[in-house]
Amino acid sequence: MRWSILLELSAKRENFDITGKILMSRIIRKTKKKSLIFPLKKYSSERTQYDHFIKTSELSRNIMNRIITYSTDAPRSETEILRKLNAGDLASMSAMLGSCTMPPFGTIGERAIQRWFSLNLDKIYYDDKSVSEIFKENMKKDFTKYNSVSRAFRYMLRYDEDIFPEKFLLAPVSCFDGEKVAPGCFYSEAGCMEEIYDGFKVKYFRHPMTLVLHAARYISLVSAFLEDIIAEDFITCRKMIKALRCTEEFYEDTENDEYEEFASLVKYFEEVATGHMYSRDIDNPEAIRKWLIYTEEVMCDMVAKTYVKNYREIMIGKYMQNLIEGSWCRTFKLGFDNIQKKMTKLSNGFFMLELRIGKFYDFMLDTFINAIVYYDTDKELDAENERIIKIIPEKYKKVYSENSQKAKEHEKLYLRFMMVMDFISDLSDDEMIEIVSVLRGEM
Repeated sequence: MRWSILLELSAKRENFDITGKILMSRIIRKTKKKSLIFPLKKYSSERTQYDHFIKTSELSRNIMNRIITYSTDAPRSETEILRKLNAGDLASMSAMLGSCTMPPFGTIGERAIQRWFSLNLDKIYYDDKSVSEIFKENMKKDFTKYNSVSRAFRYMLRYDEDIFPEKFLLAPVSCFDGEKVAPGCFYSEAGCMEEIYDGFKVKYFRHPMTLVLHAARYISLVSAFLEDIIAEDFITCRKMIKALRCTEEFYEDTENDEYEEFASLVKYFEEVATGHMYSRDIDNPEAIRKWLIYTEEVMCDMVAKTYVKNYREIMIGKYMQNLIEGSWCRTFKLGFDNIQKKMTKLSNGFFMLELRIGKFYDFMLDTFINAIVYYDTDKELDAENERIIKIIPEKYKKVYSENSQKAKEHEKLYLRFMMVMDFISDLSDDEMIEIVSVLRGEM
């Protein structure tokens, strides 16, 4: 793979900045009404998906610019192409598109979707067979491993192509594995993705920019999680530092120098939180913000250096790791995972929050998925299911109709499931709550 081919389309319009067009699109504006981790409160300034969208965009730019700076061993012509095409800006715009299509309630919503389909695909029947028997493995993965980054490609392709007609930047948000279609690309878009990748002459290798976007998204999400759990009083700085220090759970998985880098970062957190090393007052929530700014910079640097270190493997498609677990950031990830495990065990409030949001999704998916099983078939729908289907706006039905004309029966059923997921994922938090309340007869 060569950047000169991967970014060839951008060379024709290198002075065309579409950032403003992205920022003014309907789907971006709606991210301000959708929570990322914790539900939005009235008159609060809680973190929204829009904040995540901006942060991921800037982190992607940061990482890509560092890669260009550090790429002294890369072919000079390729490095010059990255500079000429402002690859940092391209990474930033790709990240915008890859982080704007999360469902209501953000990360908890994604997990709720994955959980529901994992538990229910065997229980939904079409004629005398379960959906689990009817769907191909890749079809099932699109739901049991539902991924908002994958949905970004589907949304731009099927619903709002005018935002970003150049597919060279859509490609990085999806990827292929040895079985061709990975959860990074919905089955319904596999044909289009294959055409793009054939044009890039990259076979089924991951687009190199995918690695940057994945790393930026992870850093943004973990940073938001750590800051918000302190802001929501699920954990204090004191307990977070203690959890980060629990090295017995991951020290053996790391190299000495790698662990020392992480240990020094934890020590810096304590210094920021206390004002000096020996103070007992380490519950100042403002400390986490200062510490995370520094931590994000350190992680971006590690990711960029790992990318450059493995540059040739990445560009020939043989690099199989992601840049978080393939770099010293893996120690940071182990530490952050340790916090989440301990918090989940100790915090009844967090468990209740996930349970409550899960109930919203259980109701929505039970209602709408079961209603559309026999939609657009010879079998007549009952009056209740007809009323449910009327709630789904026409634009989703239109996309289904356009894509199902030449599809086989099992593909049509898959596309009906995807129609429901497109509808639900587009809802804001309040819109989902309102629909659930109305259907339950609570208002």
